[in-house]
Parts: sequence; C-alpha cells; structure tokens
Amino acid sequence: MKKNDKKLKTFEKEVKNNKSETKKIYLGLSTLKSILALGVISSHCFNRSSTNNKFILNLMSPIKIHVPSFVIMSFYFTHNTLVSKDINIKYKRFERLLIPYIGWPFITFIMKYTLYFIGKKEYYITFKNLIYQIILAKAHNMPFHFWFLFVLIFLNFLFIIILITIKNYYLLFLQLLMIFSYFTQYSGLNYKLYIFVKKNHSISRINELIPFGITGFIIHELNILNKLGSHKLNTFIISLIIYIFIGNYSVFSDFKGDNYHGIKLNVLSICIIFLFSLFSFEKNKNKYLFNFIRIFTNYTGGIFYLHQAIHNYFEEFIIIIKKGNLLSLFLIYFFSYITCFLGTMIFGKTKAKYLFS
Repeated sequence: MKKNDKKLKTFEKEVKNNKSETKKIYLGLSTLKSILALGVISSHCFNRSSTNNKFILNLMSPIKIHVPSFVIMSFYFTHNTLVSKDINIKYKRFERLLIPYIGWPFITFIMKYTLYFIGKKEYYITFKNLIYQIILAKAHNMPFHFWFLFVLIFLNFLFIIILITIKNYYLLFLQLLMIFSYFTQYSGLNYKLYIFVKKNHSISRINELIPFGITGFIIHELNILNKLGSHKLNTFIISLIIYIFIGNYSVFSDFKGDNYHGIKLNVLSICIIFLFSLFSFEKNKNKYLFNFIRIFTNYTGGIFYLHQAIHNYFEEFIIIIKKGNLLSLFLIYFFSYITCFLGTMIFGKTKAKYLFS
C-alpha cells in the first residue's frame, strides 16, 4: 500500500503512515478536539458574573488554547487538500466550510425574523444584518463566534494562492509570513488595526491566526507527529515540562492583542497536540471503547456551530439547575451533540450534513 492512500473521513485528510498509526492520530486528536470544545463553550457561555466555578474560570477560559489548537489541527489535516492539484478536492473543502458559514446565519435570520414578526420585538433583525454577517462575520444579533469560520476560509484561500504562485519556495515564504505576523503583533501594529476597526470586524484576527495555520501545515509537511511516535516517553516528558513552564511563567512578554496573539499560545497548543498525538487506541482490545471514542468525537464542528444557540434557547432550563456550574457546561455540550447527531441522521445523504459536522 502506498503512503497517503488511507483517508481520514472525519478530518478529510491523509496521514503519511500505516493504518494503525493513522487510527492513533485520528482518535488522539479527535479526543483533544472534543475536550477543547468544552473550552469554547466555557469562554462563550460563562463569565465571572455567571459562575464562580474554578474549573470553568481558571482551567478552561483563560488559557485560550482551544482556537489556536483547532487552527493548527485544521491545517494539519487539510495539508493534502491544499497541496493537491485536483481542483475538486479543494472545492469540497470550501464547500464544507461555506455551507455552515452561510447556512447558520441564514437559518438564524429566518428564525429571528419570524419571532419578531409574531411580536417578539427583542428579536428584531434586518436583511442587512445577514449580508453584513456573510461579508465580515460580525453582524449584530448573528452568531458572533463565526468569525472563526471567516478566518479559516480566508486562510485556506491564502494558502492555496501561496502554493500556486510560489511552488518551489512556499515553505520559506510561509515561515517569513509567520515572522511578519509576529512582528506586527509584538510591535503593536495589529492591535492598532484592531482599535481602528472599532473591534467590530474579524480582520485583525486573521493576522493572529496565521502562525497557527502555518504551524499545522509545517507539522504535516515534515511528518513530525509520526516521527514523535517513535520517541513517546521523551515527547511526553518534554512537551509536559514546556507546557507547564510556559503556561505558568511570563517567558514571552505580555502585550495587547485581540485574544489569540503571541508566540505563547502557539507553543502551548503545539505541546497539547504533541501530547494527545501519543495516545494509542488501535492496540486496545476493547472494541466498545474504541467505537465510543470514534463516535463521540464525530461532531466537534457542529458543536462549535450550535453551542451558542443551544445556550440561548435552553437558558431557562439551565437556570433551573443553577446556571454557571459544571453540569451546565456539559449540558450545553450534550444538547449540541444530540442536535448534531439528529441533524446528521436526517440530512446525512445531503450536503446539509455539513451544518452538523
């Protein structure tokens, strides 16, 4: 069997290794994505006025490695799509991103306009909101967290342009682009852009997320995860030490930014990804555990799309069980998961399934 012949369906990407190692990386990083999804829910649905739970406030929200880690993993698994000469493969990638990016704001617009039409004035929304959301992903009364998809779509397009125009030196160019991104961040130029656009656009975050996308692409290009699999103990110890040290000390000087700035988050995210890439499930004889992990981690994308809406629409129920506690966090995840599961069952044979996966 030639390398890169085995496709990972969930991530749509291939890993340069054999079948068993493909499963290891697939399940290990899938598990990480599910855990980080709790961090996304925590940062979007809870704050210091709604909870005093130390797990939620001190472990999940402040670290903010969920978005950087998602970007790194996204470009790790999208590497072969980006370098492929087959335009249909690239088209399917954008299709997978654009359907939820446009679909959910459109659904949100219909739902809120309907509620406003029947007398719920607090749901007032205009068609201009929908257009503005599609253009910049920051419209009022729209899914504010979809700026992530906006940036992801832009970066995928940027990478494809770079790979087409700079065929022989694209790795060098990407490294220079990463250096330039950090220069604009540490010099304060990116933050000035953030202030200039009055914090209402996703533009400045493109620059902050560029290094994460490049990191994921290079990790795949150099086959780093598979190489680390041959040095599990050393990788585990070193990654853990670096994560603890960087996470607890100001190794990199603090500066102003738009949430995901600086080298620190990149280092922390890389360490976490390295640690979870070491998890081996393919040798586990318990097929039930194997299948549970595989199935349970299928809907991370859909949970990201839906969690804010689930939180808002189930808010009254969550208040009954003391909104802001740890149970509330898992309930939002649970309701999002069930919605994605049902949505995939109903629309699984159509492209609408991308709204839930």
